[in-house]
Amino acid sequence: MLSPDFGGGGAERSAAAISHLFANNHNVFFCVFNNMIKREYLVSGEVFYLDDILSHRKVFKIFKWIDRLIKLKALKRNLDIDITISFLEGANYLNVLSRMQDKVVISARGSLSFDNTVSGLWGIVRKRIFVPVLFRRADRLVSVSSELKRELNKDFGIPINKIEVLNNFFDIKKIEAETSKAINSCYSRIFEKTVIINSGRFHIQKCQKSLISVFKIIKQEIDCRLILLGVGELKKEYISHAERLGLKVTDDTTNWSDFLDADIYLLGYQKNPFKFISRADLFVLSSDWEGFPNVLVEAMICGTPVISSDCRTGPREILAPSTNLNKNLNTAEITPYGALLPVLGNNPNQEVLKIWADTISQHLSDRNMAIEKAFRAKKRAEDFDISNIRAQWEAMV
Repeated sequence: MLSPDFGGGGAERSAAAISHLFANNHNVFFCVFNNMIKREYLVSGEVFYLDDILSHRKVFKIFKWIDRLIKLKALKRNLDIDITISFLEGANYLNVLSRMQDKVVISARGSLSFDNTVSGLWGIVRKRIFVPVLFRRADRLVSVSSELKRELNKDFGIPINKIEVLNNFFDIKKIEAETSKAINSCYSRIFEKTVIINSGRFHIQKCQKSLISVFKIIKQEIDCRLILLGVGELKKEYISHAERLGLKVTDDTTNWSDFLDADIYLLGYQKNPFKFISRADLFVLSSDWEGFPNVLVEAMICGTPVISSDCRTGPREILAPSTNLNKNLNTAEITPYGALLPVLGNNPNQEVLKIWADTISQHLSDRNMAIEKAFRAKKRAEDFDISNIRAQWEAMV
């Protein structure tokens, strides 16, 4: 198994989970580029690193990639690897280029067509050369959603018969057990008021800054709080934006009195986010694009009512599976399991802000409706239980 690093993202979490899935019946080796990023998730198998100390010096990236390629080919040969499964774009390129006698399986974890960070000359090279040429050389390409499969075929020319849809899977019993664990007493005081919660890295993909603008509108009608779970370089920007809107922001480094009197709580990375999500009144996914948003299904497992942007790809497939997956939403759509809203983006107009605020307020005010949807959503989440997906992975490899 090949991944760039051990970071705390959804792809890394899925890679770790899949390593456990195969460990019972296969010899698993887990290979990453370097050990510079803290290991957030435990993985099964012996761990190998492609970069040594010299690789961290400021050298041209092309030389580092060549060095990784040579080492990966040697590793595959020396370990007599039968199958290599890679996660995330850079690892996918290396997997294909280092092919020995192994079956090469690559995975697409998120939308490239709607990823706003894929731009400039390098973005053109990725979209027009690397993805179309290298991805089709893999034996199998795993897509985490049906929408993403369509995108890979239509936008990048990957043969449809090479693409296998395998949704992310979840250990529902384990997550349910995590929800009941106690939280720090100061955190528990946050939930004395109505709480909206969001979880994800502080990145333009997740649009939390726009969610703060929506929260400001809601706050004028409903006495509530917003929790943001995550870390990232945009934290200071979020704080400044909230303060300009007249909202009080705090984190767990502030003093006790200020902590209890805040509107927005930035609680950082939490090893167990489920005990926070399960105590909230509403979970909101505000992303601009996704692949298959783990946290949305996890919130459903927690029994928390959910609302999501209708971004590409995944949320519609999860919350409205019987509808047209390519629907271009411009108003709120109430689904059996929650609600889908027009993509919020990082510069939303007043009309979109109002749609978001009105729908969230409705779910906070009509608790019977929200709880009924949460009950159905929890049942829907069972479709993604590990017991249902394990056999699909085994059959694919």
